[in-house]
Amino acid sequence: MSIYRFNDWKEYIGDENSLDKASDTVVIILAFNQIEMVKSISKFYEKQEIDVLFVDNNSNDGTYDFLKNTYCEKFNIIKTKENLGGAGGFAIGQEWAMSRKYDFCILTEEDALPIDKDIIVELVKNKGINKRVRAKFYELNQPSFSLHFNLYPIWLFERVGVMNKELFFRADDWEFEQRLQKFLKTQPDFKTIDIDKKYSHPLIKKGFGMMANYFAIRNGLFVYSQFPKKNRLFDISRAVIKDLWNGFFTSMNDKQGTSLIQFKDGVEDALAQKFPYKEKIDKFKTYKLEPTNYQYRELSIDDFINQYSKYTLKSELLLTSIIKDKFGNVSDSIVSGKYNGSGRVLAFFAKNIVFVEEIDFINKKVIFINYKNNRAKSITKLSISLLLTLLISVFLIPYLMLNLKK
Repeated sequence: MSIYRFNDWKEYIGDENSLDKASDTVVIILAFNQIEMVKSISKFYEKQEIDVLFVDNNSNDGTYDFLKNTYCEKFNIIKTKENLGGAGGFAIGQEWAMSRKYDFCILTEEDALPIDKDIIVELVKNKGINKRVRAKFYELNQPSFSLHFNLYPIWLFERVGVMNKELFFRADDWEFEQRLQKFLKTQPDFKTIDIDKKYSHPLIKKGFGMMANYFAIRNGLFVYSQFPKKNRLFDISRAVIKDLWNGFFTSMNDKQGTSLIQFKDGVEDALAQKFPYKEKIDKFKTYKLEPTNYQYRELSIDDFINQYSKYTLKSELLLTSIIKDKFGNVSDSIVSGKYNGSGRVLAFFAKNIVFVEEIDFINKKVIFINYKNNRAKSITKLSISLLLTLLISVFLIPYLMLNLKK
């Protein structure tokens, strides 16, 4: 089993506020350019009776200065020299915790908000050297995923490794979780404990723009080749067809070739096992993909559901959420996910489309675009795009199966 370690992590620290170790457990909170969220969540963490480390991922909104000026005697604080993505930020926190010889570690982010205020207390109460303890993800009504309110014994990081910094973000959590699960199969005495304490984290939120698509394509192909969800052929084929179809359709429908460029770059880098991020952020960060003549609307979640209750829900994320059974099955009217992303093509088979740009379950509001689609023109473009996708996939998928490293 591959074990990823961020061996030169200290070289990426720009500034640091370190305190004496006062507990055997540390909670690591990753933060990036959400200073108001940090100001709010800090009030929760200052009351916890364990050590706290904030990893500021080189924010440019004053996050580090606020933390250091306000909490220099309460929190350990690291500011990285550059934005290392979620993967790099968490990897630094994990390596730091190991270097300080903590016994346990909780991983989370600044926008993962405790609903139950005793969530940290209950995680710590259930800790054990052979236990992983997980809280509950409110929006999905299921155990948390690996980076939110999970308590780990530190020795797991030594045996499994830390988050893979090279992936930057997108699929980095899946890759880490699969390494973890592969190892735990060899540990019959290890237990995963789920506690009934909830936190909230946005399922769909504004941000990233089209930049995220490149990382999703590249990292997805890499991770599917290592740890397929269903099987290697199915997962790689599905990813290629979905992303390439989106690229061709976007080029035709939106006169925007960026998705195809991202697909080409993502495939090339996955094959070469190269994981650049700085130059790719610079290359794609200014691109946006939005429908013409659009207007954002905002409604409460209840009003949104009432207004569109007859629509068919197609968003993969919302189909796993606590509102998954609130919609109907009218085939020509669809509620889809964000307008950016490789799953958007299926929405254009409908006449009426609602693109959800952001959904906030705690404040109970939805930001969305109500889009009137020219269905006949869209279906023509979708058909041509799919034909081109299948023609290329006949050759590309076997090539990837042979050349993507396992």
